[in-house]
Formats: sequence, C-alpha cells, structure tokens
Amino acid sequence: MNYFPIQQNWRRLGPIYRSEEATTIWYPEMLAYQATRMELLNVTYAFPEFSPSLRPSSFESCDWRWNRCKPGRHPAFWDYFCNAACHWTANLGLFVAMAANPERPWRIVQSNLHTTVWDGDSTLWDAQFLALNVTPEDAWELAAEQSDSEIAEVGEYRLHDCDVPELDTDSQLLSCVST
Repeated sequence: MNYFPIQQNWRRLGPIYRSEEATTIWYPEMLAYQATRMELLNVTYAFPEFSPSLRPSSFESCDWRWNRCKPGRHPAFWDYFCNAACHWTANLGLFVAMAANPERPWRIVQSNLHTTVWDGDSTLWDAQFLALNVTPEDAWELAAEQSDSEIAEVGEYRLHDCDVPELDTDSQLLSCVST
C-alpha cells in the first residue's frame, strides 16, 4: 500500500484543488463538518462566509501543523484537508484523484474510524494521513478492515445529512473563488 505523492505532483494538482468545481465540493462539506462538531458540543456557531482565502484548513480546531513541519512554509496541499475531518474531505480527494488520474477506478473507503480514497489496487489518495505521517497500511486498516467498513462504487461521492446554510452559488461562492 502507498499514498499518491500529492506534494511531488502539486504543480499539476494545485489547479484542480483550487478549481471552482473542487470548491463547490469542499465548502459545503466543511460547513457540514462544522455543523456536526457544533451540534456535538451543543454550541451555537456562525458559519464562515466564503472568501477567496478560505480553505478546508480554515476549519481546523487544533495546531498540529505548527508542530509537524520544518521552519518555513508548509506544503500547499495541507490547506486542503482538516484534521479529524476525513469523512468530510473524502469527496474532495475523490474529485481530485479522478480529475488527475481518470484511468484509475478511484472510490471512497470508509468506516467510523477513517475515510480514504483508494484506486482499487495499492494506492490511497489521503492528504490528511500523508501529512500526519500515518502509514498507508494503518490508513487502510482504519478505513477498510473494520466491521463497519464500506467500499463505495467507483466515482461515488458520499453525502452528509446535516443542516447547513443554503448557498447562493452564483454570488456567495463561485464569484469568490480564486484560481
């Protein structure tokens, strides 16, 4: 088992992650993630309004990044996941994986412990665990080898049932996307 080398391929992948299509996937998912967290904590929360600088990492609730990297800038792909939000960033991973390597049969693999994207062979697309230095074998075990594990159909997105604000995609979201 191995991870797709996202950082080494960033010149090709960055535009896909920053695309309008990717943003329309991750932004509602991260709102759902935030709503779920706030519901669990019984906290009232104002959802962030979309801006060009917003990324999935903007929804982060811990400082893991600042302990993990050498001095200087962290890898750009770290902006496109959020620690403990693998279930909500998997659709983004699936979208980018399918756009970057459409010849592979990418699909989401999930359990209550972890969600990842798999090519049906030996490669995982998992920005979160790649950055956290979790081995691909451990990622696979947590996602695919649990009693509640599920493997989606090729290209099938997973939707979350959660109350999030309605998005006016023409004015609120897509017009703000930076490319």
